[in-house]
Amino acid sequence: MMQHDPTVRGRLEERDVLEVFSPAAPITRRDFFSGRTDQLEHLLDVVAQRGQHAVVYGERGVGKTSLVTVATSGLVDRRTITLRVNCDGSDDFISIWRKVVCEARLPRPLPPVVGIRELLGQAAANAAPLLESARVTVDVVRQALQLLSHPAPIVIIVDEFDRLEQERTKTQFADTIKALSDHVVPATIIVVGVAVNPGALLGEHRSIERGLRPIQVPRMPPAELAAIARFALGKLEMTIADDAVARIVALSGGLPYYTHALGLLASREAVRAGESAVQVAHVERVAPRVID
Repeated sequence: MMQHDPTVRGRLEERDVLEVFSPAAPITRRDFFSGRTDQLEHLLDVVAQRGQHAVVYGERGVGKTSLVTVATSGLVDRRTITLRVNCDGSDDFISIWRKVVCEARLPRPLPPVVGIRELLGQAAANAAPLLESARVTVDVVRQALQLLSHPAPIVIIVDEFDRLEQERTKTQFADTIKALSDHVVPATIIVVGVAVNPGALLGEHRSIERGLRPIQVPRMPPAELAAIARFALGKLEMTIADDAVARIVALSGGLPYYTHALGLLASREAVRAGESAVQVAHVERVAPRVID
């Protein structure tokens, strides 16, 4: 039986649904993130250990970027600065590190240290000239990161690493990770990309195994996918029928992207109909728009 609630339209707007379901952008808040407890702990361990770095890998749609974003979202309270850049097919070793320095110059939450904003700005200004040369070596990047991390330890997330087309760039990144570990530079690199194993992203470099933590993000188990749907609708003060949850989980196939997309569209259907509960009929109605 459908639960018709004439106050739903007045209480909820369709845009409210976008606050709790996020298929098109990574989750940024820990309280909106479900599951992945082990992977979160592994990432925080990496950040806490000087000289450690990580490669986060898995299928497309498993939530790698959300995992890394949530894991690093609270680092500002630990007096650590987080910088994130995305790779594209035109990038090479030099262009990525130039992006990192540009990112450091943008406004962002910073640790509660007196003068930290000015210190970071000066550090970025000092690091930038090192990367302006046409020939930037691994050692030059190490020096630039030593300058950039002077105000506070930094975590650098290099996302969509699989989009890089030059194998040489991947090799240079692996060499940079080794150099940072060897010199104990207070900069942690987290490489994120679509891959079946770490070697597909960074190649097989036995010399960096000690300083690089591989973190696989597998498909989510059904219970965690169900928790995403129930938690999000709870935030909206709505409910969801058991068979609707089961259908979303089945259609998602272990990929939280589909859980968010189905939850978003199905809850919109309910809101438009003035109903306070998402039913399996809502899910079936929107499924063709999400699942190929």
